[in-house]
Amino acid sequence: MARRMRSSLLILLIASFALGWRADPPAYFHPISMTLDASRLFVSDAGAGVRIYDVADPATPAQTAL
Repeated sequence: MARRMRSSLLILLIASFALGWRADPPAYFHPISMTLDASRLFVSDAGAGVRIYDVADPATPAQTAL
């Protein structure tokens, strides 16, 4: 029984390395449209909806809402 368990674990370990580790998907998004209103930038995204950025200082935009 123990030998069977060790061989099963070894097969699972080798298979996980052969297939690669699955991580969370990257945080990329595909903007559809952008609208600038005073110091706020609204970005419409196909997956996440609307993202709102504070662009009062254009050198350091900050995301205020998702």
